[in-house]
Amino acid sequence: TGTPLDIPVDADAKQLEQVVNSLLQNTDPLPYAFYINDIEVVNNVRETLEQVLTATGSSSLSTEEILTIDYTPLS
Repeated sequence: TGTPLDIPVDADAKQLEQVVNSLLQNTDPLPYAFYINDIEVVNNVRETLEQVLTATGSSSLSTEEILTIDYTPLS
């Protein structure tokens, strides 16, 4: 949706939704679902990252990595 940006790890799906609607300049805000490595962000980014690390068998992420958060509009 544009250039990478910093978001806090405690950002929840509602906050991510506000960011995407703002970036897309949606006059009528749309609901979205967010995914990190195919795991849905249900509570916040931190909890989802912990689930991703567990699923991949990793112990940590580098602070130099860019994390991709995919989104899809909800019907």
